[in-house]
Amino acid sequence: MKHILFATTAIAAIGLGGIAHAADPITLKLGGYSRYYVGYADNDESVGDYQEFDVKGANEVYFLGSTTLDNGLKVGVDIQMEAGGNADTRKSNIDEAYITLDSSFGRVIIGAENNAAYLMHVTAPDAAGTLESGEINLMGGTWVVRPSGVNSLQKESGIDVESDAEKITYISPSFGGFTAGISYVPSLGDHDQAPKLEDDLTDLVAAGVAYKNSFGGVGVKASAGYLTVLEENETASGTGDYDEVSAGIQLSYAGFTVGGSYANINHDTTTDKGLDGRVFTAGLQYAVGAGAVSFAYMDSKAEGAVGGGDDRGKIYQASGKYNLGPGIAAVTTVGHVDFEDEGADANDGWTAFGGLRLSF
Repeated sequence: MKHILFATTAIAAIGLGGIAHAADPITLKLGGYSRYYVGYADNDESVGDYQEFDVKGANEVYFLGSTTLDNGLKVGVDIQMEAGGNADTRKSNIDEAYITLDSSFGRVIIGAENNAAYLMHVTAPDAAGTLESGEINLMGGTWVVRPSGVNSLQKESGIDVESDAEKITYISPSFGGFTAGISYVPSLGDHDQAPKLEDDLTDLVAAGVAYKNSFGGVGVKASAGYLTVLEENETASGTGDYDEVSAGIQLSYAGFTVGGSYANINHDTTTDKGLDGRVFTAGLQYAVGAGAVSFAYMDSKAEGAVGGGDDRGKIYQASGKYNLGPGIAAVTTVGHVDFEDEGADANDGWTAFGGLRLSF
């Protein structure tokens, strides 16, 4: 299968590229976002004393560029730099960096970008973008502290085990509302070094399909995804299977959107990611004019975690958003988080925070 993937990628590159010249050189432009929140959270005394009021944020700057060759192939680059805030406070580093090739045959992505299943994933509606946000994610313990013994929960329902590991991805054009994609990840190891088979997960394949359409004023968005480690290298990271599946759907009508998502994780290996689990979300949103409000729920569970028990986290949250202008939105979230395992390590509490989300 690995050789088939290599051959397919080579054929696609030849078909997309050929011999051509760009009309204009690539010129970079800036993009990105800045998000800052001020809020309150309470925690059980059992986890220690924590500051109740806090300021948290996340920022990224994008360097974007593209040009179109005379054969119609569009070549682009996207380099994203994290610029402080939240956990990365005083550090700035490159997050995702990749090149893109676009034509009538679809898109090829080469570099450090999320896999095809993740890029197509549909989840529960959330007005403030804080339910499954990678930076200010309640399941990750950003406001209500996640105890050290509850350390194995999935923070989102998208398939993201390899995160931004370097990979090759193909995304098809849309046909009748359907789009499909596939990614090949050579290794999760340090890409400055040659991957060592017995140390790192290698030869991962992720595939996804998405559907988007409308019928009589009812909008439909749906997705399904799958990730696996190719059979010949599963024993390099332990014994047993290593795969994930995901699905999601949203239905919208007259300003209302209802939807949810589900992911099942089967990591029967001896690595630190060797846990089975599942996560699901559900939500309802209403949007009118420049504003939107939503109610959402997330439930994440990891089986056989620390001490042989199960870890579990549950989130109930209400969120709101109001667009103040192009690229400027005021958002707020009120939520309850409950972390627990089968031992004594647990925490639950309320959080309320609000702030600005700027996109440029």
